[in-house]
Amino acid sequence: MWGALHNLLSYIDGGWFNILTFVIALALACYKCIRCKHGFFTAATGLNLLHGIAVFPLMVLAVSVFSKEILSSIIDDRLILSVAGAVALFSILEDEFNRDAEAVL
Repeated sequence: MWGALHNLLSYIDGGWFNILTFVIALALACYKCIRCKHGFFTAATGLNLLHGIAVFPLMVLAVSVFSKEILSSIIDDRLILSVAGAVALFSILEDEFNRDAEAVL
């Protein structure tokens, strides 16, 4: 049994940053599925997964001021960092545009 698990784990070659980003995103999507009582294979779950992908990189970015090693890990993985930044940017812009739309009404 341990040999099969070792063989399976040998295919995982991502760094700790990628693995934790995916695990936290999946956990957040599952949590929201359970809390909102909707199916897992829905558009809402995809959106929750996307939001979850942004959570860990942004948390690590906030504490990267304390460690050069953490900062270099984030900078080395530009794809996840750019996705996290885009999700954060659209969340901020959504608040601004919704506020402007409510002011017009």
